[in-house]
Amino acid sequence: MKRYINTYKKFILILVIVQIICSFSIFAMAKNQSVIGYIQVYGNEPHTYLGLKSQDGTVFTLKADKETLDEIQKKQGELLQLSGKIIENKKPLFMGKYQFEIAEWSIVTDAQ
Repeated sequence: MKRYINTYKKFILILVIVQIICSFSIFAMAKNQSVIGYIQVYGNEPHTYLGLKSQDGTVFTLKADKETLDEIQKKQGELLQLSGKIIENKKPLFMGKYQFEIAEWSIVTDAQ
């Protein structure tokens, strides 16, 4: 009888561990979000960085590879739509509490 109880406990423990692991994978598959706004350059040369001021006034620090950031910087002043992930900083930077990790971007041709 004791043997069956120990086997049952091990089985329940394994099920709980599998369930916990599967629940974490849901967060890893977060969908991309879109933000529309204007590119702005912050800071002083040579220490500048890019930000996006969205239409609702939220400011994001932009994260991407150097080539993408260079391309986007050339579009400063144009209305852009960015797709990617919004990351909330635990310790907000001086520019804001959100970062935007860019997956893709495009120029908005007509104001929405």
